[in-house]
Amino acid sequence: MSIDQSHYYRQVWYWGREADLRVSSKKMELASIPSNEWSQAVKDASRFRDKVASHSPRSGKVVEAFKLYASTMDKTGYPYR
Repeated sequence: MSIDQSHYYRQVWYWGREADLRVSSKKMELASIPSNEWSQAVKDASRFRDKVASHSPRSGKVVEAFKLYASTMDKTGYPYR
């Protein structure tokens, strides 16, 4: 239930205010992380996930889910990353 409510809140916030701030105000600007910094963060996260996965079979399954998500997001590209 709380997940459902958080999605609702996000939709209301985005369509109700964030989009308006991006278009008609200087308060919120679209920003991005430089690609070289993002690449380093991805490499560091991958090493961390591999370390966590080695703790137990259950940890390995959880890490596989995160790896699948990361792979999907990587394929989608900007602006989802």
